[in-house]
Amino acid sequence: MRLVDLISEEVIRPSLAGATKAAVIDELIDALVQAGQVAPEARERVAKAVHQREASHTTGLGSGVAVPHGVSDQVDQVVGALGIHREGVDFAAVDGAPVHLVILLVVPPNMFQAHIRTLAGVARVLNDPGLRRQLMAATQPEAVMTILGEREGALEPI
Repeated sequence: MRLVDLISEEVIRPSLAGATKAAVIDELIDALVQAGQVAPEARERVAKAVHQREASHTTGLGSGVAVPHGVSDQVDQVVGALGIHREGVDFAAVDGAPVHLVILLVVPPNMFQAHIRTLAGVARVLNDPGLRRQLMAATQPEAVMTILGEREGALEPI
C-alpha cells in the first residue's frame, strides 16, 4: 500500500506543535477524527492502542522518521496521517536523533498482512534522504501529496 493511497491532504499536518511524542501522536489522531476516519467516540480507544504500542517499543526508525501505529477494532480499514515537526521531537529513535517526519497508522485487527505491507512501504519510501528533505521543506498539505505522488509513482505497490 502506498502512502498516497492511504493519506489525504486533510490528514497532513505540516507543522506539528507537540513537545512530546505522546502529544504528536495525539495531534495526528485528532487529524483522523477531524477527517472522519476515526469516529469521535472511538478517539480515546484508538489513542490508547497507539500509545500502548509505542510504550512497548519505540517506533522511531532513525533518520528523523517515526511510524507510530496501533491495532484497533475502532477502524474498518487502515487509516493514516502524516505530520512534520519542524524542531524535532524525541521518539527514543534507534539512532537517538530527533524525529521530524511522523506517519501514524491505525489498523483493524483482521488486517495483519496489510499492516506489515504498509509499514514496509512507508519505511521503503522514507528511506530516501532526498525525499525526507523535500518533505521537510513542504509547508502545505498539497505540496506533501505532490512530493509523495511523484516518488511513489515510480515504485511498485507492495
